Amino acid sequence: MSQLPAILIADPDEDGWLAQSIERRFGRDYEILAERTGASGLARLAELEGGGAPVALVLAVRRLPDISWESFLNQAHPRCPTARRALVVGWTETWGPIADAREDLIRAAALGVIDSFLVTSGGEADERFYAAVSDVLAAWAGDTAPRFEAVRVVGERWAEETHALRDVLHRSSVPAGFYDADSPEGQRLLATAGAAGPLPVAILHDGRVLSRPTAHEIASAFGLGLDERDRRSDIVVVGAGPAGLAAAVNAASEGLEVTVVEGEAHGGQAGTSSMIRNYLGFPRGISGAELSARAFSQAVLFGTQFLIGRRAVELRSEDEIRVVVLDDGTELRSRAVVLAMGVSYRRLGERLDRFVGRGVYYGAAMTEAPAMRGEPAVVVGGANSAGQAAVYLARFASSVTLIVRGPSLEIGMSDYLIRELEALPNVAVRTASQVVDADGHGRLEAVVVRDDLGATERLPAVGAFVLIGAVPRTDWLPEAIARDESGYVRTSSASQGSSPFATGIEGVFAVGDVRAGSVKRVASAVGEGSVVVPTLHKYLARTAAAARGGTEAAGGTRA
Repeated sequence: MSQLPAILIADPDEDGWLAQSIERRFGRDYEILAERTGASGLARLAELEGGGAPVALVLAVRRLPDISWESFLNQAHPRCPTARRALVVGWTETWGPIADAREDLIRAAALGVIDSFLVTSGGEADERFYAAVSDVLAAWAGDTAPRFEAVRVVGERWAEETHALRDVLHRSSVPAGFYDADSPEGQRLLATAGAAGPLPVAILHDGRVLSRPTAHEIASAFGLGLDERDRRSDIVVVGAGPAGLAAAVNAASEGLEVTVVEGEAHGGQAGTSSMIRNYLGFPRGISGAELSARAFSQAVLFGTQFLIGRRAVELRSEDEIRVVVLDDGTELRSRAVVLAMGVSYRRLGERLDRFVGRGVYYGAAMTEAPAMRGEPAVVVGGANSAGQAAVYLARFASSVTLIVRGPSLEIGMSDYLIRELEALPNVAVRTASQVVDADGHGRLEAVVVRDDLGATERLPAVGAFVLIGAVPRTDWLPEAIARDESGYVRTSSASQGSSPFATGIEGVFAVGDVRAGSVKRVASAVGEGSVVVPTLHKYLARTAAAARGGTEAAGGTRA
C-alpha cells in the first residue's frame, strides 16, 4: 500500500469527474482514492488506518446513495481524526437560483461536521477550486510532521524549555521537527551536530547549532536582527500582535520607516488560536498563526524592521524624539511610538505552574495538541480562544473537558463555537467551576476541579491548556501614561477633539487589546492598528513643521 498521504473521495458519479480533477492536480503528492458509496468509503478509511497510511483529506458530495453525507463525515472522523473533512458543492447549489446547499453548509460548519467546504464550477481548469483544496491540505500539513524542517529540535519531551522553544517556532511559522533526546534519532542528531547540550538544541537547516536558544537568538539566526543603522526610525511599534502588525503594514506601505519590537513571536495571543472563523474575508476560517504569518510577510515586504525576542523596559522623551529601551540595553529612537503590546493570559498559581511545559500550557494548544492523541485533556477558560482550543484538541485527545468559571458559555463565547462544542462527542463543558490543583509524577497526570458549591473532583489529564482572563503588559510604562485599575492604557476621547488613541505623552499612541475600552477581538485590533496611521501622519507633519519653524526663527534671530 502506498505511504503517500491519501485523499479519499465519496462520490457516486459514474463519470468520476471530481476524482479525475483532484488526480490531475494533486496525484503526484497524494494517493487519490474514490469510492461510490459512503459505506465503501468508510471501509477504505478503516483499511488505511490499519495499514498506517496517513489520510490528509476526506471529501464528500451531498448525495450519497446509501447514507447521508453528514453521517459519512461524522463516522470518518474517529477513523482518521487528523484528516480534514470537506463537503464539495457545485456553484449553482450554493449561489444559483436553487441554492439548496447553503443551509446544509451553515449547519455543518456550526456543528463541526466539516472543516471546510469546496465550491466547484465543474470546469476543466477550476483554479479557485484547486486553490481551496490546496488551502485545506496546507492546514492538514501544518498539523503533521513537516516534510521540510528548517529547524530540528532535540530536547527532553517534558521540559519547559523544550516546550517554549517549540512554541516560539510554531507561532513564528518556522517548519520544525522535534526529536526526543533519549530516542535513537535524537542521539544521532546530537552526535552528528557535535552538540551535547544544554538541551534543547536547535539544529538549523544550514548546519548551525544553537544550545538552549532564546527567541531572540532564533530570530537573529533567520536574519531578524537590527544593526546600528536600524536603531532610528519614524515609528516604533511595541508588540507584533494583530494591532501592531496592522499598524506596521499600513505605516510602512505609506512610506514611513517602521521598527517592530516583539518579546515572543509575531501574532501575540491571537497567534495561538487554532481557528478563527469570524474574521472578514476567510469563509473557511484561518488559524491565528497563519493569519499573523501572512501579516508579518506583508509588513516585511513593505520594509518593516522586526526585532523579535526583545522586550521594551523603558520609554522616555528627548525633545521631539521618543526612546524605547529594550531589555538588553538597546535604545530605539523614533519620532513616534505605537503601543500594541496586547495582553497575557492570567496564571493559575504555583500549584499549576510547577507543571508548565510538562502538561500545563498557557495558550499553546496548537503546539502540543498532537501529543494528546488518545489521552484526556482539559481547557480552562470561557472565551473564544478557549473554545477554539477545545475544538482543535478534540481532533487528538480521547476527551476534552472545558472548565469555565462563569455560569454559562454564552457570557463570553460566540454562538457558532458554542454550537460546535455541543456537537463534539468527546467534549464536555463544566461551568461554575475552576481548577485549584494539579498532580503528577514528573509531568501532569490530573487536575483538581472545584465547583461553586465547594465540591472537588480529580480529573485525569495529560494536558491542561489555560486561556483565562488577560493581563496587559504595561508595567514598564512611565507614570505620564495613565492606566486604569486593571493596567490598560487610557487614551483620549475622540469627543474632546483629539485622537482616540493618544496617550498622556505626545507622540505615543495605544491600539488594540492594551487600550482601555477596546473591543477584545482580532478584527477590532486590526482596525485600530490601521486607523492610527493617519493620526501618526498628522502628528509627524505637525512636529516637522514646528521644527522647521523653529529653525527659521532661530536663523532670523542670528541674522
